[in-house]
Amino acid sequence: QQVTNLRTCLISATHTRTHDRARAMAFEFLKGQRTPSEASLASLGTSPSSFGRSPFLAHPLRTDSCQNLVGANSPEAASRRRHASGSRIQPHAIGRDLYSHEGEPSQTDENHAARLVVVCEPLGVNNLMGALHPHGALYEKPVNIEKAAEQHAAFRNAIRDTGAVCVTVKDVLEYGCDRSERARLDLERLAMRSLRYELDPDTDPRTLSETERHFVSEDYKVEAVEAMSTQQLVDVIFSRPTVDIRRSFRDTGFTARYRFEPLTNVLFTRDQQIVTGKGVVMARMRSDQRVHEVELMQFVWGKLGIVPVGQIVAPGYLEGGDFIAAGDVALIGVGLRSNEEAVRQLCEQDLLGHRRVAVVKDNFEQHQDRMHLDCICSLLSANCVLLAEDVIGESCPKRRLVDEYELVEDELDGDEGWGRYRCVKSNVELGAYFEHHGYNVIPVPREEQLKYACNCLNLGGGSPVLSCHHLSAKRLAKDSRFDGDVRFVAFEEVTAMYGSLHCCSQVLR
Repeated sequence: QQVTNLRTCLISATHTRTHDRARAMAFEFLKGQRTPSEASLASLGTSPSSFGRSPFLAHPLRTDSCQNLVGANSPEAASRRRHASGSRIQPHAIGRDLYSHEGEPSQTDENHAARLVVVCEPLGVNNLMGALHPHGALYEKPVNIEKAAEQHAAFRNAIRDTGAVCVTVKDVLEYGCDRSERARLDLERLAMRSLRYELDPDTDPRTLSETERHFVSEDYKVEAVEAMSTQQLVDVIFSRPTVDIRRSFRDTGFTARYRFEPLTNVLFTRDQQIVTGKGVVMARMRSDQRVHEVELMQFVWGKLGIVPVGQIVAPGYLEGGDFIAAGDVALIGVGLRSNEEAVRQLCEQDLLGHRRVAVVKDNFEQHQDRMHLDCICSLLSANCVLLAEDVIGESCPKRRLVDEYELVEDELDGDEGWGRYRCVKSNVELGAYFEHHGYNVIPVPREEQLKYACNCLNLGGGSPVLSCHHLSAKRLAKDSRFDGDVRFVAFEEVTAMYGSLHCCSQVLR
């Protein structure tokens, strides 16, 4: 009964509003100070019988009944403790030496020189699965993964040619695992969270023998994960498998079938977070296919020694493609993927570090072809911007409208603004807004925008702007309004997955 009560505390600690009290009870029990009573459990709004209905457990046997808490000194229990983790993983920051940095990692202006660029190469089992049904994976059209990987490698070389450090998500995940037990353990824990065992729902768990219980337990999953190579662990993290287990009554006694929730879009490393003047802020993704990417990228930042300064929570939605840092102003798109609630959270929690915030509203289109602000707009220099031609003008049916907020000294009432940001302008057409602030607006024809001509990557510091559209790049190089340089990077195999150069990179400056 004591074990059952403890388990109830732990379940309450993960999904009730009284989680702090539940955690305290659980820790008191573990330290031998007090056993939680039925009355104290009732005060949590739960009971021992609620354990089997926890929304975090697909089946009671996933935590292997009471035997997980006995034999605390056994090798099996020690292995379980190695893999025990809370709601978040804060990895050992061994990846800090992948790049050198001074001060807090941030980005106030895309025109400043890039120091670190994080990308994710599209050559994993996750992208292979996404290519099986492109639309279901949020891809624009069928894709050749090997050719996409070749073009992505050339893209990484173009980034490194500017002097910036460029690392892939896979680089960071694997880094140090060959010489650091902590790095290896962190990766195993992340893989454990990505792998699920589920017993056939038609099988009554009470009919399983003790031996059979072991093969559907967390202990057995630990054994499987600890035996894996580093590459296997990365594949598990990218593919997020669920193993459906049922008795076979022959051979090894079980048969398994496999389901996957692959991270098919994690190569678009712009989206899982934004980098502001204050630091990294974790996003909240709108599409079901992408929700698990945020946890992975939070792990990556932690391993690089970078602690996010905040995170968007429900009902807010924010994806990094809707954020452009332009020095004095932060441009934030709202519409198909991001919403104003997320902007409110950024302002009220003082997570931006910009004097002005321009909320760019997509009120009239909200189409997948222009899902983010960086699909129609690219900051080229301190006085030049690319903008999709068919969103420019007061009478344009697809126009974008800007509400501008300005930082003031004192906290404001809710009707006046958000936090210390007061609304000073409303419904200004985007092209006019840029021109008012001294930008030369270079229009991009719709047919070129649809081929990602607006999705350029400006790495700052006088380095060439990277463009994936050759005709647009040549025309930009000839344009007297743009005094910089431009470099063409072939990327059509990657853009088949519905994103381009800016989408595929996250930058610290």
